[in-house]
Amino acid sequence: MREAKTAIRLRHINLAQVYDFTMDESGYFFLAMEFIDGIDLHGLAKFAKVVPLGVALEMAYQSLDVIGYLHRKEIVHRDISPDNLLISRDDEGELLIKLIDLGIAKVAEGDENLTATGTFLGKVKYSSPEQFRTRTGHEVDPRSDLYSFGVVLYELLTGVYPIKGNNISSLISGHLMHPPIPFEESDPEGRIPEVLRGLVLRALEKEPDDRFRTAGDFRKEIFDLRASFPVEKAVLDQLLDDQRLPTARIRVDKPGSTQGRLDRNFGVETTPAQGGMPLPDLTPGPRPKPTGTEALPEPPRSSGLRLGGDRQIRALLLGAEKLIEAQHFDEARLQLEAAENLSPGRAEVVTLLEVLNRADTVMLRRREQAAVEIEELIRAENFDEARDAVRRQSRELGECTLFSDLLKAVDQGEEVTAERAKRAAKILEAARHLIDDEQWEDAVPMIREALVLTPGDGDAVLQLEEAERGLGSWLEDRRHQAEIERTAAAIEVSLQAEDIEGVRRSLKLAEKLYGKHPRFVEFAKKLTGLEALILNRRVENLKVEAAALSKSEDFIAAGLKLEIAMELKPEDAGLKAALAEATEGQRIKEEESRRRQIIDSTTQGLERLVTACRFSSAVALLDRAVESAGPFDEESSLRVRVTEAAKDYKGRERTIDQALAEVDKATEAGDFEKAQVALDEAQRVVQEHPEAIEAVAEAAEALRVAEADHRRSKDIGAAVSSIEKRLKGGQLDHAGRELRLARRLYGSEPVFDDLAARVADRQREQERERRRAEIHEALNAKAPFSDVIGLIEAAVVFDSADQDFQDLLKETRQALHEEAEVRRRPAVLEVLEEVDRLIAGGREREALGVLDTAVEELGPFSEAQSIKQRLGIA
Repeated sequence: MREAKTAIRLRHINLAQVYDFTMDESGYFFLAMEFIDGIDLHGLAKFAKVVPLGVALEMAYQSLDVIGYLHRKEIVHRDISPDNLLISRDDEGELLIKLIDLGIAKVAEGDENLTATGTFLGKVKYSSPEQFRTRTGHEVDPRSDLYSFGVVLYELLTGVYPIKGNNISSLISGHLMHPPIPFEESDPEGRIPEVLRGLVLRALEKEPDDRFRTAGDFRKEIFDLRASFPVEKAVLDQLLDDQRLPTARIRVDKPGSTQGRLDRNFGVETTPAQGGMPLPDLTPGPRPKPTGTEALPEPPRSSGLRLGGDRQIRALLLGAEKLIEAQHFDEARLQLEAAENLSPGRAEVVTLLEVLNRADTVMLRRREQAAVEIEELIRAENFDEARDAVRRQSRELGECTLFSDLLKAVDQGEEVTAERAKRAAKILEAARHLIDDEQWEDAVPMIREALVLTPGDGDAVLQLEEAERGLGSWLEDRRHQAEIERTAAAIEVSLQAEDIEGVRRSLKLAEKLYGKHPRFVEFAKKLTGLEALILNRRVENLKVEAAALSKSEDFIAAGLKLEIAMELKPEDAGLKAALAEATEGQRIKEEESRRRQIIDSTTQGLERLVTACRFSSAVALLDRAVESAGPFDEESSLRVRVTEAAKDYKGRERTIDQALAEVDKATEAGDFEKAQVALDEAQRVVQEHPEAIEAVAEAAEALRVAEADHRRSKDIGAAVSSIEKRLKGGQLDHAGRELRLARRLYGSEPVFDDLAARVADRQREQERERRRAEIHEALNAKAPFSDVIGLIEAAVVFDSADQDFQDLLKETRQALHEEAEVRRRPAVLEVLEEVDRLIAGGREREALGVLDTAVEELGPFSEAQSIKQRLGIA
């Protein structure tokens, strides 16, 4: 009821639609569902071992779409398997997947009590690891369906079931602990792309967190692959051959017994009933009317003679009434059928038959209702109660074939249950040995197999809890040991790399996490040995370095190296002796260095004093050095140096005086070359006679100034000569440029100012002549007076003092005026004639208008004023 109410609200193109449901008076439950003309994937595999990639990807895409729809409705299917996925066609003939059977689907927020403790839901071959880990089923979430679909997709792509195992325990163990069969084995030809292989393996991860988060995520990855592998219509037509569809072979098989359905659901085989007798069909539904155990002989019929017929009929009717009252309806029916044969259509027979039919119908309903209750007891494996109920109902409702079949079902159920219990006991016994041997990994799936056979076995549940605790502890110990091994391997690498600090940190952390483990105690000893080895190696290296430094007389650095080594090994006698030697060597080196400094300082000071001709001070300095440092090799040579320098001093002084006198004499004579030779001699000698340096420097500066002045005067004279030559040749532009260059080179000189005035005068005169020539050329060419006047006015602006330009401007303006007057006179005369004509006609006002217009257009003329006066207009 609960699943049906959930299913009837769901709507999806890939979900088999549930239209309605009901329950009849007898408690039988009916569903009205969508008819799907297709085959399930299990049936498809019988004639197509490997499905083409395009079809498989389309199936996966549609399947994940409807699975995701259920998950969004907070429904976990929990039975995704090949026989619950049907392949069909839609109205356009395209591939269409239908998901069926929500019989064990779980609504996420449903009542926890709806699933009994210890009950497993789903098929072992297609169940997720978490379905085996929980006994309530409530811990299963949507990712369980993704694992189940991953198994289906693996099998669909390769034709190979991905979990190795041939019984329930090995299958459960495979789901829980072992990886799927590698694609290299199931797909040796490499038909399946690596990307698709990765998607399938991700769906088959043991831990839900390692799978796809949602069906939508899985579907998106499949969507990206579909474009590369389209569905070919010919392939689809071949797969969905009409002869394989249900409509080609419609038939209805009996669903079989309850135990049979359970066995098929879990993929196991039950112990066959004794003698090969099949269990009776306990499926709810109409049942045949009970019949008698033997046929009544057909009464003899006479050839129309009735020998005591009425008496015989009445006896049959009376017996039938008694049998009806005793609820022996089968015998009563035989009596009445015999009476009907003797006297067809007799009213009493018909009446009793109607009574019998009504009673038989009521009895049949009561027997069927009782059978339903008994069947429920059989399904619940309450066989003692079921047997008592059959006997009680047989007494109350009479013996019948239905109750006989139920008794047989009870016997066979007890046999099957006993066989399952026996099998479960053997499995539990074997599991107990495994538990005693601490083989938890093998024990857990065996106990789960036993619980599948005997779900309500409390001892098995306790044993499973014990095994799971042991397995958890064993897994934890194995994980713990693996972590220890990984840590140990890391420490070993650090030891080999001589990473002392790394080893020390790792050991400290390992002790905090794992305590005083023998492996880490051993590593601690190795660390101590390594530290000692590295310490000795470092001390030896320091000693070698110190020896090399001492050999190069770097006793301070050698002492520092030895002091570091002493800090590492304070009691080492060899280090103490080496440090003492280095200290003594440094003392001797410092003493020798001090003495050498005195000698070098004395030598340098003596050279300065000798150079300054302070010979007495030089001798005193040398005496003090001998007193402080004692006699030294350079002493005698230094004393000779002072003596010889004193002798040379007097000769150099005379040579310098003579050379400077020669410089002055040659300079005055203007012989600078000779003066330079004398100066060079003085400068050579003065290097050894510093007292005369200033005098020589002054002479050199005087020679430089005199020579520069001489050279400048010479250059100015040459520039002036060149400019004057340009002026004489009329090259005024060249003369101006050379004058500007000379001023930039030699500054302002009076001679340059005179030349500038001369150049400017010549340039003005040249421009004046050019303008005159331009004006005369315009006059000769009879250019318009306006152009000529423009040239003359520009010339006047250039040189306003030129009277020729002034006079020429007046003459030209007068000529221009006269010419304009000549040109306008005809127009004036014509106006005057018009005015006279208008006046003569008495049209003085119009005449004045014409006159004013003429004055505005032609300018004033003398006749206009006289005409106005004549007309009396001022």
